[in-house]
This record gives sequence, structure tokens and C-alpha cells, in this order.
Amino acid sequence: MTLLQEAGRLLPALTKLRRHLHAHPELGFEEYATAALVAARLRRLGLRVRSHVGRTGVVAVLQGASRGPTLAFRACMDALPVTEPRHAPYASRSPGRAHACGHDAQVAILLGAVALLAPRASMLRGRVALIFQPAEELDAGARAMLADGLLQNPRLDAMVGFHGQPELPLGRVGVSPGPVMAAIDTFRLTIEGRGGHGALPHQTADPIVAAAAAVVGLQTVVSRGVDPREAAVVTVGCLRAGETSNVIPPRAELAGTVRALRPAVRRCVEARLRQVVERTCAALGTRARLDYRAMLPPLVNDPRWAARLRQAAAAVLGPRAVVTAAPSMGGDDFSHYLAHVPGCYVWLGERASGRPVRPWHHPAYDVDDRVIPIGAAVLAQVALDFLGDGGPAPRARPR
Repeated sequence: MTLLQEAGRLLPALTKLRRHLHAHPELGFEEYATAALVAARLRRLGLRVRSHVGRTGVVAVLQGASRGPTLAFRACMDALPVTEPRHAPYASRSPGRAHACGHDAQVAILLGAVALLAPRASMLRGRVALIFQPAEELDAGARAMLADGLLQNPRLDAMVGFHGQPELPLGRVGVSPGPVMAAIDTFRLTIEGRGGHGALPHQTADPIVAAAAAVVGLQTVVSRGVDPREAAVVTVGCLRAGETSNVIPPRAELAGTVRALRPAVRRCVEARLRQVVERTCAALGTRARLDYRAMLPPLVNDPRWAARLRQAAAAVLGPRAVVTAAPSMGGDDFSHYLAHVPGCYVWLGERASGRPVRPWHHPAYDVDDRVIPIGAAVLAQVALDFLGDGGPAPRARPR
């Protein structure tokens, strides 16, 4: 029996689990019931389990037959503050909370992978670490787990992350070397002017005009400041000023996001953004206060690990099922881990014919449960390839 066939036999139980999680979503750092369920399932498989890592995270270790490196897999557990319509019997029972990004499926996939690997522990030279992370949607869970010593207990040598991709057909796996997701920065600009009556604009320093000019000027940061062969985005998503139609307010605020795939481009965009807002506001007699924050580094796949994932996915699904995925200007805090250890982030196709395609974070987003055994089998194959016979030699130094 192949790994995929074996994973298929787990589908009814994993579907039941996934739909239970879907019906009972929990927001970031509130994943108490989810974490308890995960820990109980892992202990039932005989794994060593640590809870409360990064507040509500869970870490388990599957020990192989002999010493060797440690390969980690990460699944996220948190839901989004979204109200889901009653489109299915297992729709969210918690108003204002929904698994609209597929983290319920991630949990089921990783539990499925460890269910495949646990009976094969004697084939492994090393260890498999299972990381169930909180608060990915808050861009805070990875940092919290790292602060709790995730990389040292046990010491991780490589990490693999995964995510469902509604734009990729079910049964396809997208893997690419190099940049996979963008770095994410945020900015908030406060423009201090001098308010007054709308009939007497010459007596004011109008922050609304300055804000409008700044928004237009920011459109040149990428179009005129970044090499056209590079990828970058500057978006203003919030603009607030004034309350009355005939009064010029003393202050305006705008906020936005910056995305870039390469660190050098990220630095260039920040420098030009600062220049544009400061000079634009000064030219209009106003003062700019810019709060610019770096949130996530770019998510960059190690080329060797991308090749390993492609090989494993091809072994499970056939070579034609493996595609090269274009980089996304979205972000994932898995990038914090890959800044410390090599690894790879892989897309699992979940678009099925006859079903509406809804993007992540859509209130009615849902997962096709048939992706669960596919993801579980691919992850298990990666572990067997890396830690099984013919994998890396055990470390010489003690652990």
C-alpha cells in the first residue's frame, strides 16, 4: 500500500477532526481547546508533547531509531475574526470567528502525517518535530515560539511549512526555490497642519491636501524608484481626516503596507517612502510624523529543500503534479523560522471543479477535505526521504 493510499484510509477520521475544528474556531493566542485536542491526539500516538510553547502552541517529537538531525513541520491553529455564513453543517458556531484561511486543515494534515510516520519510527535516523503554532494571523505566533526556545528544544536542523492554495487545482503541489512570500512592513503617517474654516483656506496649513498629495506621491515609490524587474508594493489602505464639511481639520492620518521580495528592495522602498512623505508635507506647510515598522522578513525557500519537496511530492503524486509556484506578495510568519534554519514552504492545491473558488479570509472560505491525505502523504514522504535509509548521516557530536 502506498503512503497516499494509507493516508486515504485516514480521511474519514481526519475529515471529522477538521470539521470539528472548523465549527469551533479560536483566535490567536486563544487556541486553548484546539491545543488540548492536538496534544491529546499526539500523546495517543506515543509522542513526547510540550504545551504552552509560545503561550498556546504545542510541540511534539517523534523519536527515530537512531541519532540524526531533526526535521520540523509547522501547522497553524488560529482562526480569523470573520463571521461565517451557515453554508455547511460544520460552519462556525462562534459568531465573529471563522477558519477562513484553512488552518483547521493544516492541523488535520499534520496529525495525519504523524499518524503515517509513528509506525515507521524505526526507519528514521533522527527526529521529527511537530509544531502547532498559535497566532499566525497576528504575525506574532512564530516570534512567541522562538522566544520560548523553539529552535533549541530540540535543536531544529530544517523546517517545512505548508498552506492550502485555492488557486491551484486539487492534487497539485506548488514548490519553488528562492522567494515565496514577501517581506511585510506597515506604516502610519500623521500629518500635523493648521486647521480653520473651509471658506478661509489661505489661513490654514491643510493636512487633507498634504495627505492627498502624499498618497499620490507614494505611487511613484515603486513605479519610479524600484527596478521594474523587481517586485514591490506600496498600498495606502486607511485615510482619516476631519468630521465636518466646512472645517479644515488640524490633522490627517493615513496607514498602509509595504511588500517586497528582496531585502535590498525593501530598504530602497522604505528610504524613498520616507523621502516622499517628509518632502511632500514640508512643501505644503505641514509636518509629517511617520511610524514605520518592519513586521515580517521575506519567506525564502532553501533551493536544496525545495528540490527535496519536489522530489517527495513527485514520489507521492507523480512528477506532473508538481508545479513551480509564482511568488506571492502576501506574507506568513513562517519566514521568521527560515531566517534561522533552512527549509521550504509548499503550496497544496485545493481548487476542485464544480466548487466556487473563494480566496483566503473570505467569510465563506472552506477547504476541500480531499487535500488532507495528499498533504499528509507528502509530508510523511519528505521525512522518510530525509531521515530514512539513504538520508543524511547521523551527527557525530552529542545532542
